[in-house]
Amino acid sequence: NFAWSGPVSFDNNITDQANVSFTLNSNDFTQRQILRFSLRVSDDFSSSEDEVYVVVLPPSRPPLVFLDVLPRKPIYEPSDRILLDASFSFSDEGNALEYVWKNLNGLQILNQNGAVDPSSDLTDSRLIVKIPDATEITQYTEFIVKLTVTDTGNGKSTVEKVVFRVAPPVLPP
Repeated sequence: NFAWSGPVSFDNNITDQANVSFTLNSNDFTQRQILRFSLRVSDDFSSSEDEVYVVVLPPSRPPLVFLDVLPRKPIYEPSDRILLDASFSFSDEGNALEYVWKNLNGLQILNQNGAVDPSSDLTDSRLIVKIPDATEITQYTEFIVKLTVTDTGNGKSTVEKVVFRVAPPVLPP
């Protein structure tokens, strides 16, 4: 006679066979976990017990991205300078991260000295952008920057988009 028990259901609810199986969904586990299963074997003369341990490791996860936008405003004005800082992002496995920024439409990219630099490196954890000048903004406009952060260890990525809403300048009558 066999009697299995454990923290999860056995396939087809079979617990009285020498071999049993169960199915786990790794997405149900967010951290490492040890599952303990017990087997009791008996006959008319004696019985014995043993335990089996299964260690579940969660699947690799994409990096956690923390993106600060400074200053954060509901509506920006022409010529505003904005710092985008993703340096507090991390891999839960401790791997290095790669950053790729993409300017989707019309923002000016500034170098660390604050000068407009269209060739500025877009692979740092920080980026400085500038809303175009008032002469270029004639109606409500949205500018978008996309950031892709990739975990170099597992190759998984997280994408964040930031939308800057810009109002045209109010001209005196």
